[in-house]
Amino acid sequence: MEEFKIKFKANLDWFIQSHNRNVWIIVPPLSVYVRKARRIVDGELRDVFDVASAEVDVDKQGMGYFTAALECVIDSCAGKFRAVHVENVINERLSDHLSKSGGWELYSLPQQEVPSYIYRYDTNAKK
Repeated sequence: MEEFKIKFKANLDWFIQSHNRNVWIIVPPLSVYVRKARRIVDGELRDVFDVASAEVDVDKQGMGYFTAALECVIDSCAGKFRAVHVENVINERLSDHLSKSGGWELYSLPQQEVPSYIYRYDTNAKK
């Protein structure tokens, strides 16, 4: 897992520093589509890092690869974005994990059937 995290973080940091607005970060067994976005959060337009899609090889699911990637995202985006947004979480295990993990809040529109979550740096810095 440590080698995975090193490779994922290197790709993530390259993207954050680049002029690209979106990219697939592919570090087997995980592929994650991310983008630099602007969203209204708490009534203000803010720079937000979106995790829009993630796929883990079937034989590696449930082994912590996406969770490890999210840890890298939280670490690498601190000071560069106001929040991290994970949209349309269709995996119930992941939804339960984010609901119980420190810092993540449910962030969905009332008409949205699939939950999304947000990690706000300004809120979590106060804790």
